[in-house]
Amino acid sequence: MVVPPQGDIDAMLNFTNLSRKIYDSAQTREVRVQADRQFNRCYDWFVRHEIPITYDARHKRWKRENRTMSSRAAAKDPIQGARGS
Repeated sequence: MVVPPQGDIDAMLNFTNLSRKIYDSAQTREVRVQADRQFNRCYDWFVRHEIPITYDARHKRWKRENRTMSSRAAAKDPIQGARGS
């Protein structure tokens, strides 16, 4: 899979974080639903491109993880993770 340019990744992170802010401050159910749909589209984009993201609760924002999806899977297996493969 081809990794999108960093500018595209940054833009999607901005959209993801904006969706969360809109959801959190929404006054109506309709706005929350729209923000939720936008967030899901953004999240799905990261999954499709195999770009792991994580929520930083301290800064209240989504950010890119420093590892790839394949290394994330390896980390779940302590033996494979220790081998680094």
